[in-house]
Amino acid sequence: MDGIWKYFATRQLAALIAGSFALIFAVTAAAQPAAKGKPKVYVFSFVKADDVSTVVFNKVEQYFSTLFEMSSKLQIVTDKELKKEQTQKAVEEKRKTTTVSEPWLEEADDLLWKGKDFLVKKAYGDAIASLTQARDLYEEHYLELRDYDKLVDATLQLSISFFMAGYKDDGEELLKDVLVWRPTLAVDKKKYPADFMNAIERLRKQMEKRKGGVLRIEATSADGARVFVDGLLKGKLAGDQAGIDVDGLYRGRHYIQVVKDGYKIFAKKVGVPKAGRTSKVVAELVQLEQQERTAGSELEQLSFDVFQYAKTGDFGVEFSRKAKDFADQAQVPYLLFGYVSKESKGTKLTLFLFKADWSALAEVEPASFDENLTNLQVNLLFLEANLAQALKTFPKERTVRGIPAVYVKKVEEPKVVPVPVKTETPEKVATPEEKTPPVKVVTPETTVRVTPRKVEKEEPVLPSRTNRDEELGELSSIFAGGDDDNGNAANPYAVPSKIPGGEDDDDDNGKITGKWWFWTSIGVGAALIGGGSWLLYDQLSGSDGGSKYNATVRW
Repeated sequence: MDGIWKYFATRQLAALIAGSFALIFAVTAAAQPAAKGKPKVYVFSFVKADDVSTVVFNKVEQYFSTLFEMSSKLQIVTDKELKKEQTQKAVEEKRKTTTVSEPWLEEADDLLWKGKDFLVKKAYGDAIASLTQARDLYEEHYLELRDYDKLVDATLQLSISFFMAGYKDDGEELLKDVLVWRPTLAVDKKKYPADFMNAIERLRKQMEKRKGGVLRIEATSADGARVFVDGLLKGKLAGDQAGIDVDGLYRGRHYIQVVKDGYKIFAKKVGVPKAGRTSKVVAELVQLEQQERTAGSELEQLSFDVFQYAKTGDFGVEFSRKAKDFADQAQVPYLLFGYVSKESKGTKLTLFLFKADWSALAEVEPASFDENLTNLQVNLLFLEANLAQALKTFPKERTVRGIPAVYVKKVEEPKVVPVPVKTETPEKVATPEEKTPPVKVVTPETTVRVTPRKVEKEEPVLPSRTNRDEELGELSSIFAGGDDDNGNAANPYAVPSKIPGGEDDDDDNGKITGKWWFWTSIGVGAALIGGGSWLLYDQLSGSDGGSKYNATVRW
């Protein structure tokens, strides 16, 4: 325990010492004569991220203003000085981003600050009384009100005061109005009671089910007119676009403003129709008289326009043109914008410096503060040094075009806890890369069956034994191939020598030497040869017989 107490005591002592040095430095710088040639910088009101506490935001902006107004490195141009430089006759009128001269607005702002102080001091009764008066003044003068965040803030602080005092029903009624105007409201859970935080979540769920229909907003002389709902820019009208449709609003009371240069501001309280229906509002814009359009009012209008871009971080071409016009008329070379955002371990202040000669915007090295703002004064001194360096050498490498990254709210994806799943062997499914080969269908070839032509074999005509004069007779079987030694046909196409069932079926097993006609033929042949030989001999020998020739016939 002693170690823990020593740690906290050391930390608080270090913060106290650092704050003392910062205060001494600031007082010393203020006591010194102003250096000549200090760059003039016009500072716009800071912009707060949705998740930044209002108390933290106000403290950061207040400390910044106090320190930088006493800076020896640059000259902060106030609205009062600016208007004096423009014209001595300019009348202070309403402005959204800086202090204005209307008595009712000054009174309302003062009551709002007092109410917050009472709330911090836990004087809830005094806080309720002061914040109620501030809220009533803002609502009463809604036609002239430029900064509707003041109305939202007064209503929210009043709701918190009722909750802290134990009047939860009254607090919830006021909280409904706040959610109607700012559905994405974010507050620090650590600084407010659980009943208040639970009421926000419960009311938001109820109102999500009661979203209204379409709000159609049109305007006469619409070219260039800007449409605001509850102080938030919803669109810009053009010559060919006389109106815009706004949807997704919660049902309840809303404030519409249509603003155009050289025209009186149109403002009206409206309700949102039921889902599926459309309600139309036509803004009749009235042109200002020439004498009303003084240099001061035109400059205020430009200041209002420039701040609208700074609220959303839309630092594009239109912003550069408007900022350049404002800087030229105000005769200031630099414009300064601040954005207070939430970090994981505290708060960060990012400055954006606009150089009129170049019509360029650059991000200054930001400053971070811990959760309790114990290092606020020290780190603001470092931020002052960074800004002085940027004024001396404009950081072209940090030029901003469009919406800066710090304006974009990071959404953390919910962590997905894997659930164990019983694994089963899945059936293999053919992937696009592994397509199952198609089944090849084999078409059977058409077989043409050729029916062989039936050849009718002619039965061999055998010579009849009763007709011996027929040519060759049964000798035709010899020339047809005959039979082999086993009685089989040597030529398959030959006519068998022995006809089954014939007359010679029993003659010497069918051999030709056993045939009567074989030996008859032999005899006839021998007789013919012998007779022929005799005749030839007789012709050759002549009448003398064998006197001249001698012929021998051998058999």
